[in-house]
Amino acid sequence: MINKLLKVLIIMFSSQAGAEGMPILLGGGIESIIGTKESFKINIVDEVEDGCLPRPSRLSDKAELVLRRNNFKINDDDSLATDVFVIYALGYETVEDLCVVYLSADLYTTVSAHVPFSDKIESGNKTLIRANHEVGAGLMAGPKSGMQKRLEEQANTFTETFVLNITRAKDHIEENYPSIFEERERMLKKWAEEFSGESEE
Repeated sequence: MINKLLKVLIIMFSSQAGAEGMPILLGGGIESIIGTKESFKINIVDEVEDGCLPRPSRLSDKAELVLRRNNFKINDDDSLATDVFVIYALGYETVEDLCVVYLSADLYTTVSAHVPFSDKIESGNKTLIRANHEVGAGLMAGPKSGMQKRLEEQANTFTETFVLNITRAKDHIEENYPSIFEERERMLKKWAEEFSGESEE
């Protein structure tokens, strides 16, 4: 649903912006959004019943290990600005000692979007929406005794895929839009100086 909404907003914004001569980073894609990400909150949504996933926290542990090994930071902040890596599990026991579980992984990030036909609104013409980058999804079935391990391995694989996606996104930015990283470093330096000045006071 979020993806569909985002696509509609982009199409409407593109039409309006094109008519008004506003610049759009049409070639940026999702890479231009996720390529600058460095820290994430990990959220496990456990909707698995009947003991098919007895230790859901182990999925978070697997994801955290992969992220930390690749020099990403773990963030526990609950603010809207926090990027959240969500692993969602839904499943149950079908017959005695057999389970079926759906597992997916997504990045949820907040983006600023232009609201179509809102340029005359005094309070502003942009809004914040929660968009998601789909990492992977799959359905697993098998003995209950081995389901925990299989789900942990899949969570590990999803996180490795996620890291690869971000790495490739960084390459995409460096090749096509290097000024994004330059501006990012400038802003980080500015914020660090401002924070340092406030601390001294």
